[in-house]
Amino acid sequence: METYDKYLEENGLYDFDDMIEEAVRILKKDAGFKATLSERYQYILLDEFQDTNPSQFMIIKELTDYEKPMIMAVGDDDQAIYEFQGALSTNLADFQKYYNANVIPLTENYRSTQEILDFSRNIINQADDRFADKVLTAHRETPSPSHIYRHEFLSSDMEYGFIAEEISKLIKAGVSQSEIAIISYKTKYFMPLLPFLKAHPEIKISYEKRNNLFEDEKIHEIITLGKFVFELANDKRPSVSILEILSYPFFDLSMVEVIKLISQAKNDKKAVFDVMSNSENEKIKNVTNFLANLVAKSFTEPLEIFLDYLIGACPLGDFCSPFLKYYASDGEFASFSLYENLASLRGKLRQHFGDKSLKLVDLVSMIEDYEAAEMSLNTTSPYKDADEAVSILTAHKAKGLEFSYVFIISADHVAWGKGKGNNNLLALPKNLMQIRHTGTTDGEKLRILYVALTRAKDTIYITNSLKDFNGKSPNRLEYLEEYTDKDEVISPFLPDKKVKLHYEPSAYDFAENNLKNWLLP
Repeated sequence: METYDKYLEENGLYDFDDMIEEAVRILKKDAGFKATLSERYQYILLDEFQDTNPSQFMIIKELTDYEKPMIMAVGDDDQAIYEFQGALSTNLADFQKYYNANVIPLTENYRSTQEILDFSRNIINQADDRFADKVLTAHRETPSPSHIYRHEFLSSDMEYGFIAEEISKLIKAGVSQSEIAIISYKTKYFMPLLPFLKAHPEIKISYEKRNNLFEDEKIHEIITLGKFVFELANDKRPSVSILEILSYPFFDLSMVEVIKLISQAKNDKKAVFDVMSNSENEKIKNVTNFLANLVAKSFTEPLEIFLDYLIGACPLGDFCSPFLKYYASDGEFASFSLYENLASLRGKLRQHFGDKSLKLVDLVSMIEDYEAAEMSLNTTSPYKDADEAVSILTAHKAKGLEFSYVFIISADHVAWGKGKGNNNLLALPKNLMQIRHTGTTDGEKLRILYVALTRAKDTIYITNSLKDFNGKSPNRLEYLEEYTDKDEVISPFLPDKKVKLHYEPSAYDFAENNLKNWLLP
């Protein structure tokens, strides 16, 4: 990083992270320059101030470092959901205190019905770090009966099947698909829903997935195995042990037998591959020969074909890698994620190298570039069936948008519930507050849910299941303050108080789509 910083300095360049910090440094250092800018910008309006981080606020403080500046900030602390980026939930309170500013609450709402505003207020009122309590008044009529629907299901497949059926009904009734949104807390909660939606040809979807490929277990195994083969092929000392490679679950090898053979090779002063390739254990022998064949193919085969050999999309000689078959047994969602991440990895390679014909050495080179720069292999995978499509997005991504129909899914304790962050941290100086985000706090969780709810103009569906896609049983979302009364679940914030229970045995069968047909380019 020192070389990188030196290069930027020598060439008069700045990267994105340094732009604001450098502006603060110059304003503090050069009084004349600061005075020039202060005179030029005598009236300052700051919009969405709740999303400002301390460094950005410091620029404003420097520009208004004189008596009675003309400055106004507009923001909503109930929508302060970017603490992980350094935007403090106390921004508005800090502004008011620093400038001794007048506070003018804006209470008229032109988006949602009064029913939705009242329901959302019951949620956000549970946050104990609010700047001001705002009683919003709707300019839209509230329909009758209630348009806030609360449904609970036995299992996730029932929940997702219901959502797909409801959206299909809305579309067939003439609702524009662009007026429908599905909002989850994180991407991983809406991914299992996608095949259920795709089972309805009339439903067009639009979503964006962001993740770090280095953190995906299966992609990690592919990359590590590729590097291992490359290092063997180029007579380098492998950066990972043969023991780790052979421990991968898809090879299904007895680790006791593997360890014995490695110890035998060491004692006999023989090459591990020689000992294993002559093993009486057929599985170990076949995998060893497979790795040896991969080494041979790494010199000549295009990367696409080499990866097909590695994951078992096609056999290599008499042996076919069990990788794909093993992970396909985890279910359709696992297959979906695997194919999508493989497509993302290929996309990163094309982005990195252009139209160059690639070999294994290029994959290893790209991975080493990212590791040397200490960068994540972040990928954004946008998908859109049509211009008019159902939006599937996280609450953070939904901020600033609005829809007639909003489905809030997986509304349970695990996804949307109480924060895991330390809510009682020792007080830090204001200039160090941005480093304290050790996890999402209760206040931030409530604000994220509030943002999701207030995307709705007319109708909200809130759904959860008693057993999620991983077979776990999360508790109900505590912020809804629901409780069981005999055979009913009461939700006190709902206009009609009752949760619609779907406990009857049911299966939302749908024809299995070939996910590769619409996931991969």
